[in-house]
Amino acid sequence: MSESTSTTSPEESMDLSEVNPEILEAIFLRFPKKDLVKCSQVCHLWKNIINTRSFWVAKEDYEGETYLRSLIDTRKPILGNDFALLSIKRPYERGLLVHENPDGKTPVTRNADPRWYFNDGGNGWRYQEPPSFIESHFHRDFKPIFDSCHETSYGTCSKYFDLSIKDLGLTPEVMDNFRPPIVFSEWVTNRSDCGCLYRSSIQLFNENRHRIAWERQELSFDQWQYQLWQKVEVVMQSYPPGARSIRILSSGRDLQFWNGHYGPKMAGCQLMIKMEETPPPTQPFELGGLQDAPME
Repeated sequence: MSESTSTTSPEESMDLSEVNPEILEAIFLRFPKKDLVKCSQVCHLWKNIINTRSFWVAKEDYEGETYLRSLIDTRKPILGNDFALLSIKRPYERGLLVHENPDGKTPVTRNADPRWYFNDGGNGWRYQEPPSFIESHFHRDFKPIFDSCHETSYGTCSKYFDLSIKDLGLTPEVMDNFRPPIVFSEWVTNRSDCGCLYRSSIQLFNENRHRIAWERQELSFDQWQYQLWQKVEVVMQSYPPGARSIRILSSGRDLQFWNGHYGPKMAGCQLMIKMEETPPPTQPFELGGLQDAPME
């Protein structure tokens, strides 16, 4: 009579329930971050080890990362206690946009964050390298800080993207209780022979896609105004509770309806969430639907 053989490997039959917590932590440090989130749901012991600030600081040390330590070093209160989410998403105090998309189908989309949606007006968006200027009309403080840009036309050229707070690594509790500032910035200039108009905005929506807050900036250039890169910054803070998604929008057009690309030039856009608490709003905001959200 032949002996039966087990098909279960030692690794598959290993019981970790009695393992010393210090040994478990040393094992967990070697796991991928997203697997650790699943491990924290196995039992209370594993959850108590993994869901701590000290563990995630140690995990980043093990991986050669410094994000959580950089937040701690600011000596500001850390907004949120889900340190796994903070370490994986890294929502605060850094640029959240990239400026290239290898999968883009055109020069415009290949040289922009892949989350942007571009809407064409007039002759449409154009990626220009180097930017086109009138050589004799630079402002005395002009500096060639960008060697390429996105240029707009005589009809409104707009771009936008939508992000959930979950995508950013923020929780409903953080948004409702602390209202961290959301900052969108972009560098803008003109071609001096044609007047033009630039606008950018941040809009917040609740879970029903009703707009609950909106901030906008506008910059206009007169014809023959000297060319100078200017940083336009929109700051959303002290917003009402319930924000669950964010829309960023910027747009431009020339003011003389010229064929070509004589509208505002844009470069170096960036989105940042500051790790700061802001006061509650002092005035109510009238709800608006997503269909009412301005597109310029």
